[in-house]
Amino acid sequence: MDTNQFTSLQRKIFFSLYTDIRRQPSSAPSRSGEKSAQALRMCEDIFVNREENLEGLRAFLGDHGLGWPDVPLDSAEFNVLDALVGLSLDADVHFLFQMKLVPNFRQDDRLILSLSQNQGLMLWFQHRVLHLPGAALGKMLQKLAAALGNSGQDYASLVEDMVQMDTDLMSMYFEFKEKDLIGYSQFQVRRVEMK
Repeated sequence: MDTNQFTSLQRKIFFSLYTDIRRQPSSAPSRSGEKSAQALRMCEDIFVNREENLEGLRAFLGDHGLGWPDVPLDSAEFNVLDALVGLSLDADVHFLFQMKLVPNFRQDDRLILSLSQNQGLMLWFQHRVLHLPGAALGKMLQKLAAALGNSGQDYASLVEDMVQMDTDLMSMYFEFKEKDLIGYSQFQVRRVEMK
């Protein structure tokens, strides 16, 4: 038994919530909490069973024209900004910024395009600094590319480009945050190709 009763109570609440999440039905979740619970169950099942079911991720990437890492993103056919906007508005998946259509309460027939900072990006930067220092990010991306891509394919140059782009983005983001001003930052998304 814990000497601190508050800690003991926190643990009991946590395990009670955890048990409730695990018991929820997995058929067609509609709310974000249900989707999160289903994702938690799937992650735990993958960890416990030691098997990776990446077909869903591959299908999602393919549906949005992102057959990464094996389909090269040719600049003539693929527009990065279109892909980011499409993922934000269609799939509610946000990368560099969060974009949503919100009702305009002054005019019923109008919507407002809301752009805001992506909190997930900040969490990614924190996770990267704490858990992926130095060359660990490159190693993780190499493993991800190998898991999603064709076996035997060398993804070293692709991973190098991605690590550099992530580093540039992180530098730009924190340079902008230190100024604490509203303004513009110019950031060029590098062309990532298979070599």
